[in-house]
Amino acid sequence: MKTKFNECILHFLYGQEITGFLADADDLKLTMKLLLISKQKVQEAHQFASKVLEKLPHLDEEIRQLSKEYDLERISKIDLAILRWALFSREQGLDSEKGILNEAIRLSKKFSTLEASKFIHAILDTRVHEASKGCPTL
Repeated sequence: MKTKFNECILHFLYGQEITGFLADADDLKLTMKLLLISKQKVQEAHQFASKVLEKLPHLDEEIRQLSKEYDLERISKIDLAILRWALFSREQGLDSEKGILNEAIRLSKKFSTLEASKFIHAILDTRVHEASKGCPTL
């Protein structure tokens, strides 16, 4: 998986969760400098984040069903962004289940906490097991 690219997507998703709006042109320039990635990659990550946000109600409902013991509001904003990214990536078939799971855990260890990485692992692992039993995605 493209780690800097995924970090850029996460940056946009988290920023939207905090501010209520997706990054603008000035934010794209700042993100390019911050993450040291090309303008094209930043624009692609921005488009990817936009697609994730279009599916937000669907993704959040899936997170609600998978995290039965936690209300969505109790999940930290960065962890929500990681889960949304992972579920959308899985839905789009962008990598293997294992690849997406490993990247989500890496992102959570880098940007959140060890406990969060365990929580994210448990949520995504539950989704993988449900899929292997033939449970449809939402």
